[in-house]
Amino acid sequence: MNHKQNKLLGANLQAMRIKKDVKQETVARELNVSKSYVSKIENGKMAITVTTLVNYCAVIGSDFRDAVECLTRAV
Repeated sequence: MNHKQNKLLGANLQAMRIKKDVKQETVARELNVSKSYVSKIENGKMAITVTTLVNYCAVIGSDFRDAVECLTRAV
C-alpha cells in the first residue's frame, strides 16, 4: 500500500476502535505490541500486515473487511 492508503486505513481503524470504545492500550496489549506501534498504524505512519489487521479487528470486535472497505471506496 502507498502512504495515502496507509493513512486512510489507519484512520478507519482508529474510528472503528473509538466507536467500539476500545483503548489503544487494550489493542496494544492484546496484539503484544507497543501503544506507539498502534498509534503509528492508526496515523498512517506504518503499514499494517494482513495478520495484524485481522487480529486488530478481532480485538475491537469488528470484521477486517469493514476496515478495508474504505480502500475500495477511495479507488
